Amino acid sequence: MAVAVLSGCVDTESPVIVETTRLTDTSDTVGPYEVLASVRDDRGILEVNLWWGPASAPQTGQAFTKTPMSQVAEGKYRGLIPSSADGAAGFPPGSTIRYFVEAVDNDNNRTRDPPEGAFAFRVLPPPNKAVNP
Repeated sequence: MAVAVLSGCVDTESPVIVETTRLTDTSDTVGPYEVLASVRDDRGILEVNLWWGPASAPQTGQAFTKTPMSQVAEGKYRGLIPSSADGAAGFPPGSTIRYFVEAVDNDNNRTRDPPEGAFAFRVLPPPNKAVNP
């Protein structure tokens, strides 16, 4: 008598993240700052998160704040870096904000963009306004 043994497929492939928004330096001290990313995986996406934090904090995972990204279209996700860590006054001019996107698939495989480090942008002083004499 033959016995069939079925085993489940183990997914070891991480999701793929492409086209992550590269925020440019801005004089907008209020925000929020929008980040978009395209994410795909052959077995489905469990979650996509935007991790962000000021460059003045140590570069460890705990120096970043996790913000869930929302799916806005098939494979497209949107997240916002709020006006500041406490949602209050915004980021002062001279601030550098770092961020990266992390995706987790249905088998708990993880990937991030960029693969190491973080993207960054600076909050610049407001442009000088001409004064009428």
